[in-house]
Amino acid sequence: MTILRWILTVLVSLAFLFFGTVKVTGAPAKMFDEQSKVYIGRYGLSRTQIRLIGLLELFGGIAVLFWTSQFGWLAQLGHLTLMFVTAGAMYFHNRFDSVTKDGLPAIIQFVLNAILLGFSFVM
Repeated sequence: MTILRWILTVLVSLAFLFFGTVKVTGAPAKMFDEQSKVYIGRYGLSRTQIRLIGLLELFGGIAVLFWTSQFGWLAQLGHLTLMFVTAGAMYFHNRFDSVTKDGLPAIIQFVLNAILLGFSFVM
């Protein structure tokens, strides 16, 4: 179970570190431009709000890597942060898109974070 937990933690962390970096830095430009059209045009979010979401994703992505017993509370906070971000993503996809088509990655990430958060209380 520890190996599975480690693999899921790294996958969750890498995903949010990548997407958070895109939102904060705007690089790679092509991907950021495509996302900006959706976030700003369709969802009505400002550039500042997009950066804030990116910062939350970066914090959560870094924090979930601290799942040792000494810093377990930090990993739990990271998972809760990422669950908050993905819940927001699910809301926006449900309101403006198709939650089952466009929101599926957010649903999967939410579930993975919930599982890992549960693991943090058991192990």
